[in-house]
Amino acid sequence: MEYHNNKFLGFTLPEVLITIVIIGVVAAMTLSPLITKIRNKGYAERLIKTYSVLQDVTNQIVEENGEPKTWSWDYYNKPSTADNNLKIVEFYKNKLKYVHYCKNTGADKIVSASDYKYLNGETSVYYGTVGAQVPADTYKSLFGNDYVFILNDGVILSLGFQQSTGSMTWGIPELLFTIDVNGKKGPNVIGRDTFFLYLTKNGNGKILPYVSNEASFNWSNPYKDTCKTNLQGYSCAYRIITEGGMNY
Repeated sequence: MEYHNNKFLGFTLPEVLITIVIIGVVAAMTLSPLITKIRNKGYAERLIKTYSVLQDVTNQIVEENGEPKTWSWDYYNKPSTADNNLKIVEFYKNKLKYVHYCKNTGADKIVSASDYKYLNGETSVYYGTVGAQVPADTYKSLFGNDYVFILNDGVILSLGFQQSTGSMTWGIPELLFTIDVNGKKGPNVIGRDTFFLYLTKNGNGKILPYVSNEASFNWSNPYKDTCKTNLQGYSCAYRIITEGGMNY
């Protein structure tokens, strides 16, 4: 800063540049966490909204068609009885407000597992691996062979069913809802904008976040601790819905 005859003449160019750099650094340090917080708040709000819509739709289905145990359940890869699953899908098609629907396979495939990652940044091609606390079968790719809806608000919602090969049945629970609250826009991260809800055929029609205290799927632990930034993020829907926000 220069003075002449005790009069302030203004800042020098280096002083101005240094000030601008300092302001930029401070702004970057402040704005980045703020933007992330705003985005996370939006993801959480869209999950809770979709959860509410899905529960309302399910309530209507139960009122009109009886509790889930009376529905025609089967496994998605049983050709002779594939229509049973389609009947359940039709229940939701008749109630949901959507702009596009298809079975996510072959030429109709609209979302790929290779576009998604776990919360810890690892690539998520499958729902999980052997022995992991997964919300579906061991080898099923994310959205693979699911019945996929793109809702009016851009949310991707898929319905996935248990699978069977010969005498072996796998895939828990009977009906898994996979939700990408941000559509194809990204970040496409499990636990950030992609979540799991489920419905069991022996329940009363209540949609539950994966994994809740109300069902541990016969495992020794309810596995509510996967929603940590160094883990896969399977149970983040449970954490958001019970805590009311994305506090991680």
